[in-house]
Amino acid sequence: MRDRSIVELKATMIEGISKLNNVLRVEGSDLEIGEDSHIRQTQALLVLGSDSNVTFMDSSLSDSLNGLSLFKSKGVIKNSTFTSLGDKEVDKTRAITNTNSDLTIEGSTFTMNKANHGGALSTSCFSTCSVDIKDSSFIENSATFEGGAIQYLDYRPMMENLSFSQNTAAYGPDIGSYATKFSLDRSQDMKIEGLASG
Repeated sequence: MRDRSIVELKATMIEGISKLNNVLRVEGSDLEIGEDSHIRQTQALLVLGSDSNVTFMDSSLSDSLNGLSLFKSKGVIKNSTFTSLGDKEVDKTRAITNTNSDLTIEGSTFTMNKANHGGALSTSCFSTCSVDIKDSSFIENSATFEGGAIQYLDYRPMMENLSFSQNTAAYGPDIGSYATKFSLDRSQDMKIEGLASG
């Protein structure tokens, strides 16, 4: 069995990367970004965690095309800011993209991020995963379609003590999912739970 590598960026500034397809990628490793680190004005830097543990604490990511992308990983984001990330003209850009990963977001602020789907956060769990968002603010984020701040597919994230202000989208200015249509064939009272919608 291979030991996991640990990549740490502490009190670090990454700025002004203008070449396309620059990726800070960790696979099967641990990535820790913290202690007042700042990533900004990076035209196309994508922080990608695949089968990894990614921690982003007490730091900021701003003025960039891409943000964090988690795939089959575990992510922890605490006390951080995500500002002016993404582009509605470029698909799959936003502050955070989460696919089949456990993700905890706490005490963080998302401002003026934009995307086609999920202006600040898009999360999809096609298998079992846990997404918890608490004590965080979403301000002036926008999406062309659904979820001005948060878009989710399949499983609704656990959300507690969130603040939303001036987020916009065609469907679900703050929180959106795919539209769901259902009909009842019974005349009895029924309780419906876990139906995904905004």
